[in-house]
Amino acid sequence: MKRAEKCNAEIHHRLLQLLMLHVVCAMLFSFVNVTTELI
Repeated sequence: MKRAEKCNAEIHHRLLQLLMLHVVCAMLFSFVNVTTELI
């Protein structure tokens, strides 16, 4: 049971990392779009 819990926690951590990465990439992308429009 504990092994499964640890595995679930690891998967959850990975998903959170992917989500954060996705958010950062989206923010960078929109920032670049705004910057290129201003120039």
